[in-house]
Amino acid sequence: MSEKFYNTLVQSLRLVASPADIQIKSLPDFVCIADEIALTYDETYVLLPQIAEEDKRFTPQVMETLKELDRLFGEMSEDKTLWDIDQLKENLKWEKSRLLAYEALQLLGEPYEFPDLGYISYVRG
Repeated sequence: MSEKFYNTLVQSLRLVASPADIQIKSLPDFVCIADEIALTYDETYVLLPQIAEEDKRFTPQVMETLKELDRLFGEMSEDKTLWDIDQLKENLKWEKSRLLAYEALQLLGEPYEFPDLGYISYVRG
């Protein structure tokens, strides 16, 4: 499970680290793009404490960066105006989330690449 989780985390970080145009292209047009970006990260972050203890890649510096990204998304969730496409493209908090995710990838020794979200199934509501 650890390697599968790790790969899922890396892909979620790649999604968050991506420029807005790539984030938009990476997700189906019927989802709320901004919400899905944060949720994709959150779904892996909540499992992190269970996995990180066993995986030496999760150094204290990596953990702090991931925690900071989680805190940022938590703060952002209190402001409903941040969750549309225009804000995703232009708001400094979204840019900060990209920088934190990119930093986490670098700390993990992972390159930035186009995110591969093939592990996620999206269903029209």
